[in-house]
Amino acid sequence: MYIKSRFSIIKYALKNEMHIDPILKYFPRNLFLEYFNFAVSSGEITWAEGYCKKYLAQVRKEDRKSLEDYCKIIILFENNEYEKCLNSLNEFDHRIILSPIISITTKQLYILN
Repeated sequence: MYIKSRFSIIKYALKNEMHIDPILKYFPRNLFLEYFNFAVSSGEITWAEGYCKKYLAQVRKEDRKSLEDYCKIIILFENNEYEKCLNSLNEFDHRIILSPIISITTKQLYILN
């Protein structure tokens, strides 16, 4: 019930452009990540992939490359494409994203390969 309700709220916010910061006029990086990570943790990988393609352009220009790479890495991991994921992870500039997430992902990839 929680997951369904949360997705309804996220979809409503996106549809009505409530995700755009009214002062800064862009999609805040942390909110973008929150929506993406929620979708992935809920098993909605296809939705998360479409979400990235559709809404990444609304994020601040300086944050786009790292967020795009992050989304790509997570989606590759979730689709069991571990070798591609590891290659992408090695080139990933993670400074904009939380380092502990990358550390955990790296350990998981090592164990799975």
